[in-house]
Amino acid sequence: MGSMSAPNFQNLIKISKNYIEAAKKKKINFNEILTGLYNDPSHFIYEILQNAEDAQATEVTFNLNKDELEIIHNGKDFSFDDVESITGIGLSTKRDDLNAIGKFGVGFKSVFAVTGTPIIHSGQYHIKIDDFVVPSVVSTNNKTDNTKITLPFNHSKRFKDEVFELVENKLYNIGLVTLLFLSNINEIQWQTPTKSGHYYKTSENFKDFKNIKSVSVISEKENKEFFEEYLVLNRPIELEARDLKIEIAYRISRDDSDCKVIVPMKNTKLVVFFPTEKVTYLSFLIQGPYKTTPNRENIPLDDEQNKKIIEETGNLVVESISIIKELGLLDIGFLNVLPILDDHKEDSIYQTIYEKVKQKFLSEENLLPTLDDNYTKTQEAILARRKDLTEFLSTQDIEFLFDRKHWLSTEITSADRTRNLRNYLVNELKIKEIDFEDFAGQISSDFLETKDDPWLIDFYSRLLEQRALWREKTHGKSQGVLRRRPIIRLLNNEHIEPFDADGKVQVYLPTETKTEYKTVKSSLTNDESSLEFLKELGLTTPDIFAELREFILPKYKKDDISIGKDEFLTDFEKILHAYHKVSPERKNQFISDLNNLHLIKSCRNKNNLDESIFLMPSEVYFRTPDLEEYFQGFDSIYFASTELFKQFDKTKIESFLLEIGCEDKPRRFRVKSDLTSTEKEKLREQNFYSEMTYEIETIDYDYEGLNNFTAHISEQNSFFLWKLLLKNLATCGYWKEDFFKGVYKWMRHGERSEKFDSAFLRTLKNNAWLVD
Repeated sequence: MGSMSAPNFQNLIKISKNYIEAAKKKKINFNEILTGLYNDPSHFIYEILQNAEDAQATEVTFNLNKDELEIIHNGKDFSFDDVESITGIGLSTKRDDLNAIGKFGVGFKSVFAVTGTPIIHSGQYHIKIDDFVVPSVVSTNNKTDNTKITLPFNHSKRFKDEVFELVENKLYNIGLVTLLFLSNINEIQWQTPTKSGHYYKTSENFKDFKNIKSVSVISEKENKEFFEEYLVLNRPIELEARDLKIEIAYRISRDDSDCKVIVPMKNTKLVVFFPTEKVTYLSFLIQGPYKTTPNRENIPLDDEQNKKIIEETGNLVVESISIIKELGLLDIGFLNVLPILDDHKEDSIYQTIYEKVKQKFLSEENLLPTLDDNYTKTQEAILARRKDLTEFLSTQDIEFLFDRKHWLSTEITSADRTRNLRNYLVNELKIKEIDFEDFAGQISSDFLETKDDPWLIDFYSRLLEQRALWREKTHGKSQGVLRRRPIIRLLNNEHIEPFDADGKVQVYLPTETKTEYKTVKSSLTNDESSLEFLKELGLTTPDIFAELREFILPKYKKDDISIGKDEFLTDFEKILHAYHKVSPERKNQFISDLNNLHLIKSCRNKNNLDESIFLMPSEVYFRTPDLEEYFQGFDSIYFASTELFKQFDKTKIESFLLEIGCEDKPRRFRVKSDLTSTEKEKLREQNFYSEMTYEIETIDYDYEGLNNFTAHISEQNSFFLWKLLLKNLATCGYWKEDFFKGVYKWMRHGERSEKFDSAFLRTLKNNAWLVD
């Protein structure tokens, strides 16, 4: 280290003057060369900070006046080599130090964009530089131990006011990122005649992580504080046998719950200790010892050293994902910070990191946030297109249906907020995204049988908003997939498709009575929304008359019927229900159909029901005390089973049985007449009998059991017979005058007829049964 009077320094002055004289003779314009090196004339602020950082300064102060800028820092004093470097072209004391920021010897020359004669006071050196490279000794009153650089605003082509404004704006907007990656400088202060500001940072190392720190950068200006927090991770790298490091920084913010979250940054540029002009397209910052262009505003991407740094930066980003997870910061927001857009393939930095991150997610590591606040690997993840699907299908369901174990967080489901992430997961990581249609296409009986009724009710209710899944095929619209899926649960908990291959409905809504048709489990129709869906689907209650014709009545057409008690009562309930529903215009036909069926379970003796048989209504009586007494000892009489009167309402069952042909009194029925030929001739003579007559028929009537009953007459039976006769007479209506008559018909120039006493009237007349 020499002094300003030493031969080395004097020799430097001489060489520099000769250099300038020679340059002028060759018409080399250093002013144009150095001024045009940087796009921004105030860029020299960064260059000064770079020199201070390399000098291991911790604090830098900028004092801006109308005529000059004064810079003070507490770094190491200038050495002769430093003086030689800043007064040379293409010289640098940092040429072989890749950790140093300025490596080309042109950094300090940037001050000549605003001044013609920079002045430096540092240690034993007190110099002014003229003509860009010529140092000279100046007097000093500097009493501090710090380095002070003064830049008078005496540029040959810039006005003082212009330079003042440029510098003031740069100091005001120097940016918090400026301090972020510096190892030494922690504080920058500045002041002007009217303004002042303060930049500083604090950092905290993580206890359990060696190469991570939290860095807070603060700016105070105009009584306002601006704060930024970063998570900075570094990774060692060896370049040219030197141990260096690369870094990445994620911006930290606070969510609504005041929890730390990683947020994206915009318009980020590559940092080589200080920001360059190289756009990275990343949403976080990367920093490394890249080789730069002489003005340090960009980097040559084809340089092999830079390629290695880019590669290692990608590895650091990949490592950071697992670390972020351990720190509890791996969420949807962080995934959106990562390079997930495949829009910058032409940029080697972005594309290298993009591909490495993609391979990280395709590994077997659990890195994707799940619905249950956990993490899963890509191969076991599934994404819902709508959030409500995750509320409906459990993790067990998606494993059963899609062979995937975990729902991804529903924050991804919102396409507007996370469109890029959703596209990345689906298109790049090939994670299946499903909606209700995908789910519907996988539905099977095996799956639905694992679900309880409330789940199925919820399913039906949700389908009201998914009409395309169950719509009927129309012109221009395909049939909904669920029309041929076993989504309907029957009473026995089996499942069936609502429609067959021909589109015919094959299941119905539950009925008041049991039915032979397949019906929906009744508990599923108790919910209004569930029932509404089933009706909208096209299900109805079965037509009771169609069911009777198809399933019930054919069983009772034969006379040899073997049907159990429960089945019979179920059938009879349906018939009785239909009887009360049939329209007036169809009622006579309905009753006529029943008249000819062996429909009534009957037996001779009420104490021996096992001997019951099925008879037509016209063959059966009500089992009443009066009729049991009347038909006592008459073995051919059958009474309706008491089961009917126990199972159904007595009034309703009696009116029904009477109308279809059963009797609650001795039956008056037609019999073959036993009129003699003489009696018939006598009837014809009363109507001018002639030989030209043709007999048509004789209609006669008897009462069932009457001969048997009068053969065992008693005083009690006499009164009892009167009671039954009067009951019959009361039901004969307007035919009372013909009730006791038979009719004999013959042909004589047209039909003729004559009435005569019926068989049962002759029995009553010819037998003693009246009590005296």
